[in-house]
Amino acid sequence: MRMYFKRATTTTTAGDRKALGLYDVAHLAGGPRRVAECAVTALAERELVRLRATRIRAVDAAYEELPERLVERALVTACPNSRSTASVCAELRESPEVAEIGDRLADLGLVTRARSDAMSRRRS
Repeated sequence: MRMYFKRATTTTTAGDRKALGLYDVAHLAGGPRRVAECAVTALAERELVRLRATRIRAVDAAYEELPERLVERALVTACPNSRSTASVCAELRESPEVAEIGDRLADLGLVTRARSDAMSRRRS
């Protein structure tokens, strides 16, 4: 038996196929909480934020050239000074940028709006 895997894609209203992004997949895997965790991890790997124990702070280089992705940009602007990682992640989970991801996935029929909203409330 053979298994074939294709990159996850969606079809837009114009019929164009578009690949799901990192944060789309994160939202499908775990909702807004997973999106926030992935953003923290991605920025920490690129050394645009510093994690120390339970604190997070954006480094100066992050402000010189803000990240391209809106979720990452929201995270950088949320922690100009050292803040609790939990509070920054909670703020990011409730942000319009993360809500937009859930809405887009709901429009594509990949999640229901009720599930998206329930996951947001349950994981907060």
